[in-house]
Amino acid sequence: MDAECALEIGQELNAIKVVSSSLSKLGKKIVVQFMLFDVENNRTILTDNVVSENIDDLEMVIKRISISIARETPIEKSAEVGAIVKNEEKSLTRRQAKGFAGFSFGYLFPTEGYDGNTEESFTADFRTGYEITNTAVGALFAIRKGFATNVYVSYLMTRKDICPYLGGALGFHWVNHDSGKRGDGFELTASTGLRLFRTYNFQVIINLDYIHTFNDFNDQAIVLTIGLLK
Repeated sequence: MDAECALEIGQELNAIKVVSSSLSKLGKKIVVQFMLFDVENNRTILTDNVVSENIDDLEMVIKRISISIARETPIEKSAEVGAIVKNEEKSLTRRQAKGFAGFSFGYLFPTEGYDGNTEESFTADFRTGYEITNTAVGALFAIRKGFATNVYVSYLMTRKDICPYLGGALGFHWVNHDSGKRGDGFELTASTGLRLFRTYNFQVIINLDYIHTFNDFNDQAIVLTIGLLK
């Protein structure tokens, strides 16, 4: 049944909404297509399809379609406990994460070590990672009076456009020093900052780190950067 025919029948019945569906066989599989129409406004609300692997799976498919129609959402968003069709089982065993990457730049402000030099210096970094609900996990590579790399975890406090976060990192920092003592070592980082435009497909990140490098100079510093993530 096409959209025009479905809407005509809905108007004849004085219905607010009407559903049209069709079944077709593809080998052993059954493809169910359905459409939801708004009769009063003469428009299509939802068009989707779902595949039933076999006859036994058809009952669950109908349940999923009913949920989708009732919520007016695509079939992929109607998955819930007790309403999973067989062709989704494999994909749902592995949870999805949103990947991101970006560059930042700013300044490093020494607080201890660094040969007694308290003057700020330029710093830049590249970070990549994944967002999982309210958590971001990733790796950072930075130029900070030498070279640093770490693995970080951040707790994202909200899903709104202005998103504060707290986190930490563990890694290594190879710090440039004038003397022959050991300038490299493990590094601990405490982080806080803001992610702006979090609901968009890009983000502005303002990050504040306190870094402590466990080397012969006991280097410690505050790092302030701003950058873009995508």
